[in-house]
Amino acid sequence: KARAEGRPEPTELPKRKAPASGGGAGMGAMASISSSAARGKDPNGMERLAGESDAQYVARQTRLRDEAKARMAAKFGGGGMGGVGSGGRMGGVGSDPNYVPGGGYGG
Repeated sequence: KARAEGRPEPTELPKRKAPASGGGAGMGAMASISSSAARGKDPNGMERLAGESDAQYVARQTRLRDEAKARMAAKFGGGGMGGVGSGGRMGGVGSDPNYVPGGGYGG
């Protein structure tokens, strides 16, 4: 924008304003959650826990993944996600199984 307006381009990032202290648990709670996770204290997080070996980390991540998969299966059914590449056919709205690309509807 500065270049378009003929002003010199900035050479550093603008200073961040201090968050308004409006009360409530909004950012304060989020900051404490993320800071505890950053120190490796979240047993359900992706970060390695303090003092955790490679084998323990892999075992914990495998367990968390399997638990999440079980929750998804309980919620949505065990068929897995039916996205692109999952072997299922995608029939869009108004799709016609007789349509041949490049050849129209045959006829």
